[in-house]
Amino acid sequence: MEKEFRILILEDLPSDAELAQKELKKFLKTFVVKVVDTEKGFIQALEKFKPDLIISDYHLPAFDGLSALRITREKSSLIPFIIFTGSINEETAVECIQAGADDYVIKESIIRLAPAVLGAMEKKKTERERLNAIQALRESEVKYRNLFTQIADPVFVFAKRDHCFLDCNQSALDRYGYTLEELRDMTPYQLHHSEEQAEVDQRIDDEFDTSLHRYTHLTKGGEDIQVEISTTPIEYEGQEAWISIARDITERLQAEEALRKSEENYRGLFENALVGVGISNASGKVIATNKTMSKMTGYSLEEFSGVNIRDTYVNPESRKRLLEIMNRDGLVENFDVQLLNSEGEKYWASLSVKLITYGGEDAFLTSALDITDRKMAEKLLAHSHELMTYVIEHNQSAIAVHDRNLNYIYVSKKYLDVFKVKDSDVIGKHHYDVFPDLPQKWRDVHQEALVGKVSSAEDDPFPREDGTVDWTRWECRPWYEADGSIGGIIIYTEVITERKEEEKEKELLLKQVQQANERLKFLTRELINSQEEERKRISRELHDELGQALTAITLDLKIIERALDPETDQVIAQRISETRVIADEIDQKISELALDLRPSLLDDLGLIPTINWYVERYAKRAEVEIKLEVNDQEKRLSSEIETALYRIIQEALTNVARHARAKKVKLRLDQQPETVTLTIEDDGRGFDLDELQNTGSSPQGLGLTGMKDRLSLLGGRLDIQSKPGEGTRIEIEIPF
Repeated sequence: MEKEFRILILEDLPSDAELAQKELKKFLKTFVVKVVDTEKGFIQALEKFKPDLIISDYHLPAFDGLSALRITREKSSLIPFIIFTGSINEETAVECIQAGADDYVIKESIIRLAPAVLGAMEKKKTERERLNAIQALRESEVKYRNLFTQIADPVFVFAKRDHCFLDCNQSALDRYGYTLEELRDMTPYQLHHSEEQAEVDQRIDDEFDTSLHRYTHLTKGGEDIQVEISTTPIEYEGQEAWISIARDITERLQAEEALRKSEENYRGLFENALVGVGISNASGKVIATNKTMSKMTGYSLEEFSGVNIRDTYVNPESRKRLLEIMNRDGLVENFDVQLLNSEGEKYWASLSVKLITYGGEDAFLTSALDITDRKMAEKLLAHSHELMTYVIEHNQSAIAVHDRNLNYIYVSKKYLDVFKVKDSDVIGKHHYDVFPDLPQKWRDVHQEALVGKVSSAEDDPFPREDGTVDWTRWECRPWYEADGSIGGIIIYTEVITERKEEEKEKELLLKQVQQANERLKFLTRELINSQEEERKRISRELHDELGQALTAITLDLKIIERALDPETDQVIAQRISETRVIADEIDQKISELALDLRPSLLDDLGLIPTINWYVERYAKRAEVEIKLEVNDQEKRLSSEIETALYRIIQEALTNVARHARAKKVKLRLDQQPETVTLTIEDDGRGFDLDELQNTGSSPQGLGLTGMKDRLSLLGGRLDIQSKPGEGTRIEIEIPF
C-alpha cells in the first residue's frame, strides 16, 4: 500500500492554511495535512506526524519560521521546507535560504507555491538518493575492496586534503608503470599533460563531480593514454578521499575515430554523389536525402517531411508498377518515370530501388538520375528520325543505305518502285543478291565509296531489262560512324528521263525563240533602216523638188508683181503679195519638215555638227537653256550608231518640251575606246518610272520604248532615273 504524503503547515491564520491547502490540491493528488501554530505543536508533529513536507509562515505570535527551520534541520536535512509568508525582506529571505530553507513564497504570489513545492521535493529526493548512495558505498567498502584490487580498470585513491595518492590497484601499477611508493609522492595532475594540469587542479579544488570526463594521461614510459575518468568521494582510513576509475579508452577512441572517418567518407560519398540518393520508409516518408536529390526535386530534407513519395508521381500507375517489380524481384533497376518537383513541374528520372535496413526498420534506398535532358534528346531524336524518314520518303531521289558489307539497312519506297524490286523485304540482304546482274561499273563505284570517295553523275543512261533506257541523276557517298570510321554507303538515285525530254523540248523551243528573236531584230533593223531611208528620200524630195517648185512660184509671183501696171486694180496686187508670203511660209515649213525628217548634216558632216545645230535650233524654239558637252572624237561613229543617238536625243528633247516643263537641260556625249555614252539631264517635274512602265501607252512611254528598241539592236544599255519633282536623268551606253 502506497504511503500517504504528509504535509505539516505552521500557520496561525486558518484562512491562510486553507488557502495553502486549496493551492496544494491543484497539483497533488492525495495528501494528509496537519496544521500547527506553536513551537510545542511543531516539535510534536515532527516526532509523531513525520511530515514529508513543511510549509511555514515566517511571523507567528509566539514562534517564527526561522526557528522552525533550525529545529527541522537539526532533526533532518532531507525534509523539504518552504517559507510561506505575507511579506519578507531580502535579508531575511537570504538568511532563511542559508539556514536551509528550500524556497520561500509570498502569499500574494500563491501560484508560485506549486513550482516551489515540486522543486523542493525534487531537490530533496536527489539529495536523499545521493546520501543513500554514499551510505551504500561506505557500507560496501569492505565488500568492494576485493573488487578494487581485482578490477581490470586502473583505480586511484587520493586524499581530499593534499591531493596525494593514497592507494591504487594492480591494474593502475601495471598500466602506468609506477610503483605504489612512487605514486604516493605524486598528485593526480602529474599524470596529465601540462595543458590539462590547470583544469585538473581547478576541478580538484572545486571538488570533483561524479560525471565522466575524458583526459590524456601520461605513463611513466611517456606513452599517451586516452582515459575516461569517473570520480566519487569516499572515506578512506578515516580521512576524506576521492576514488577515481580510469578506463583506458585509447583503442575505443581509435575505433571511434576510424568509424567517424569512415562515416564522414560515406557521408561525403552520399552527399556529393552525382545521382540523387534518398531513403524512405514503408509508408513513403523520406528519412534522408543528399544534395543532388534535393536539387533534383526542389525539396530539402525538412520540406520532404511534409511530402509523401506517392504524391510525386505524375502517373500513379508508374508507382504501382515499380512496387510490383520490387515485390517480385526485391530490386528495381533503371526504372524510367515522370515525377513532379516542388514547383509542380514535371521531370524524368531513372530510379533504382533496393530494400535495406535503416535505423532497425525496413526502408527503401533509392538512387535517382535526372534524365529529363536525355528524354528530351530521345524525343528530338525520334522526331528527327520521323522527319528524316518523311523527308526521305518524299524526296525525289530513291535512297538506299548499306553497311560496310553492302547489306541493306534502309531503303525508301521510291527506291523499290524505281528499280522495280520484287521482294520489298530487302533489309539485311546483300545488294548484289538483290541485283545479281549489276554491271562492274557500279561495283567499282561502291568499292570507291567504301574508301571515302564520293562519285556522282548528273545524267547517266540506265538500261532497263525491257530494252528501254532511262536517264538518272545519282550520287554514291560513304556514311560515317561516331568514331569517324566509314560505316557503309548511301546511294541517291533520281530518274530524270521526263526532265531530260522536257529539257530537249525546251532547248528546241529556245532555239526557235532565239531564231525568231534574231529574225525580229533583223526585221526591226530593216524597218528602222527603211524608215530612215524613207525619211531621207522624203526629206530630199521635199527640199529638192517641192522646195524648188515653191521657190519658182515665189520668183514668178515677184515678176508678176513687178510687171503689174500701177493703174491696175489694187485688189489683184494685194492678192499676189499675200500669195507670195504664203508661198514663202510654205517653203519655210517644208524646209523645217525636211530637216525634222532627216537633216542632211547627219549624212554629210556627222553626229557632232548635227547635234550642235539641232540643240541650237531646239533651244530657240523651246526657250530652254541647253548645255552641251562633247569630248574630242578621233573618228566618226558608224551611220547606224549616229542615227540612233540623234534619234534618241531628238526623242528625249521632244519629251522635255512636251512633258518636263524644264528650264535647263544638260547633254553630254562621251566617246571611249570601246563605247560611246550619252547622258541627258533636265530639271523638270520628273515622273513615276514604275507607273510609266506599267501603263506604257502614254506618248512619253512610247518614246522610251522606241529608244529601247533602237538600243537593243545595237546591244546598248538604257538607264532612266526620275522621281516626281526631281527631274529626269537618261544614260545611254552603246558598244562599238
